[in-house]
Amino acid sequence: MFMSSHRNPETWRPVCRAILPGDPVDQATARSLHARLLNTAAARRLRSFDRKLDGRAEDADYWKGCAPAVIRRAAEVRGDQRFQRLP
Repeated sequence: MFMSSHRNPETWRPVCRAILPGDPVDQATARSLHARLLNTAAARRLRSFDRKLDGRAEDADYWKGCAPAVIRRAAEVRGDQRFQRLP
Protein backbone atom coordinates (compact mmCIF):
# COMPACT_ATOMS: atom_id res chain seq x y z
CA MET A 1 0.00 0.00 0.00
CA PHE A 2 1.26 3.47 -0.86
CA MET A 3 1.75 5.76 2.13
CA SER A 4 2.02 9.51 1.81
CA SER A 5 5.35 10.85 2.96
CA HIS A 6 3.93 13.92 4.73
CA ARG A 7 1.62 12.09 7.14
CA ASN A 8 2.48 10.08 10.19
CA PRO A 9 1.06 6.59 9.45
CA GLU A 10 0.62 5.86 13.15
CA THR A 11 -1.76 8.76 13.78
CA TRP A 12 -3.46 9.18 10.40
CA ARG A 13 -6.91 7.65 9.96
CA PRO A 14 -9.01 7.67 6.77
CA VAL A 15 -11.91 10.10 6.48
CA CYS A 16 -14.39 7.37 5.69
CA ARG A 17 -14.44 3.61 5.61
CA ALA A 18 -15.27 1.39 2.68
CA ILE A 19 -18.77 0.00 2.31
CA LEU A 20 -18.61 -3.67 3.16
CA PRO A 21 -20.99 -6.46 2.12
CA GLY A 22 -23.86 -6.59 4.58
CA ASP A 23 -23.75 -2.89 5.44
CA PRO A 24 -27.25 -1.45 5.77
CA VAL A 25 -26.86 0.90 2.79
CA ASP A 26 -30.20 -0.13 1.31
CA GLN A 27 -31.95 0.80 4.57
CA ALA A 28 -30.10 4.10 4.91
CA THR A 29 -32.12 7.28 5.16
CA ALA A 30 -31.76 9.88 2.46
CA ARG A 31 -29.97 12.18 4.92
CA SER A 32 -27.43 9.51 5.92
CA LEU A 33 -26.81 8.59 2.28
CA HIS A 34 -26.32 12.28 1.45
CA ALA A 35 -23.81 12.63 4.31
CA ARG A 36 -21.94 9.49 3.24
CA LEU A 37 -21.69 10.73 -0.35
CA LEU A 38 -20.33 14.11 0.75
CA ASN A 39 -17.85 12.32 3.00
CA THR A 40 -16.74 10.20 0.04
CA ALA A 41 -16.28 13.30 -2.13
CA ALA A 42 -14.20 14.96 0.60
CA ALA A 43 -12.05 11.83 0.93
CA ARG A 44 -11.42 11.84 -2.83
CA ARG A 45 -10.39 15.49 -2.77
CA LEU A 46 -8.01 14.81 0.13
CA ARG A 47 -6.59 11.83 -1.74
CA SER A 48 -6.03 14.11 -4.72
CA PHE A 49 -4.18 16.60 -2.52
CA ASP A 50 -2.01 13.83 -1.05
CA ARG A 51 -1.10 12.52 -4.50
CA LYS A 52 -0.23 16.02 -5.70
CA LEU A 53 2.08 16.58 -2.72
CA ASP A 54 3.77 13.26 -3.47
CA GLY A 55 4.44 14.32 -7.07
CA ARG A 56 1.93 11.93 -8.62
CA ALA A 57 0.08 14.36 -10.88
CA GLU A 58 -1.80 11.75 -12.93
CA ASP A 59 -3.23 10.13 -9.78
CA ALA A 60 -4.10 13.56 -8.37
CA ASP A 61 -5.99 14.47 -11.54
CA TYR A 62 -7.92 11.19 -11.41
CA TRP A 63 -9.04 11.61 -7.80
CA LYS A 64 -9.89 15.27 -8.27
CA GLY A 65 -11.84 14.45 -11.42
CA CYS A 66 -14.00 11.74 -9.88
CA ALA A 67 -15.14 13.83 -6.88
CA PRO A 68 -17.76 15.85 -8.86
CA ALA A 69 -19.59 12.64 -9.80
CA VAL A 70 -20.22 11.96 -6.12
CA ILE A 71 -21.31 15.57 -5.58
CA ARG A 72 -23.86 15.21 -8.40
CA ARG A 73 -25.18 12.01 -6.84
CA ALA A 74 -25.48 13.76 -3.45
CA ALA A 75 -27.44 16.58 -5.10
CA GLU A 76 -29.83 14.01 -6.59
CA VAL A 77 -30.35 12.46 -3.16
CA ARG A 78 -30.99 15.89 -1.65
CA GLY A 79 -33.72 16.49 -4.24
CA ASP A 80 -35.40 13.20 -3.30
CA GLN A 81 -38.78 13.42 -1.58
CA ARG A 82 -37.53 11.24 1.31
CA PHE A 83 -34.93 13.88 2.23
CA GLN A 84 -36.41 15.65 5.24
CA ARG A 85 -35.44 19.26 5.77
CA LEU A 86 -34.12 20.27 9.17
CA PRO A 87 -36.28 22.82 11.04
